[in-house]
Amino acid sequence: MKSGLLKKITAVLLCTSMVFSAAACGSGGGETAGDEPEVSKQAADIYMAAGEKMSGLESFTMDINVASRLTSGEDTVEVPVSGAMQYVLNGGSLKEIEYFMDMTTETMGVTADMDMYYRDGVMYIHVESGEESFGMKMTVPEDQLGSVKQYNSFAEISADMIKSASVEGDTEKKVTMVVQGDRISDFAAVVSGETETGNTPSVGDMTFEFTVNEEGYLKDMHMLFDMTYVEGSGETVYSYDMTMVYTGYNNVDAIEYPDFSDYVDITEEELAL
Repeated sequence: MKSGLLKKITAVLLCTSMVFSAAACGSGGGETAGDEPEVSKQAADIYMAAGEKMSGLESFTMDINVASRLTSGEDTVEVPVSGAMQYVLNGGSLKEIEYFMDMTTETMGVTADMDMYYRDGVMYIHVESGEESFGMKMTVPEDQLGSVKQYNSFAEISADMIKSASVEGDTEKKVTMVVQGDRISDFAAVVSGETETGNTPSVGDMTFEFTVNEEGYLKDMHMLFDMTYVEGSGETVYSYDMTMVYTGYNNVDAIEYPDFSDYVDITEEELAL
């Protein structure tokens, strides 16, 4: 990868794609605390019920938009991202799910397109910017290949994790809540990949808005949060303002894959994640 800026952009795109893949499906089956404030309990119950419905789908698609910012020392890179995602569950385990994300960004005069595929425990990433084009692949460690519910365990939100909440609507519900960042450690571990360096990020309080449609499925999500990585005496902060709009349910028969034979093996450390 020749360009330092393109390397930073690729790191942000990859981290963004991992956030979306972890958040997209949601997860049901958690429990809410009965002695918590009623609105917080109602908000958590609505989300967990929607996550249970989403987990029962065979597939879905969504549009994504992100205003992301990478800050390291005195350097800051603004990376707006837009794209789309196809997600196929294939029965449940992380080795069985598949997804494809098509993302585009333009920042500091550089336009980059990234296609990310996941199947059989491997992420395949293709980045193209101007005359630069390269394919990479990263294998997910076996100890991370749990169930979809474990993979998306940050979504198991209980009422005692919620600082504040509001619920609007009847048949279609709009929920807004602020979730304690220090209670989302599983989410941070998923996004970081729990690398051998142990560089798991801390997550700030998350402002989380979502809509559940009349059928009980997630219609859209909006999340605001920061993730901070500390390594040595320095730190890197990824700031996200991300929106997901679900565009279809059970609408993907199969994901079409390119030839990955010339993709080069890389590690998260090589992208400085």
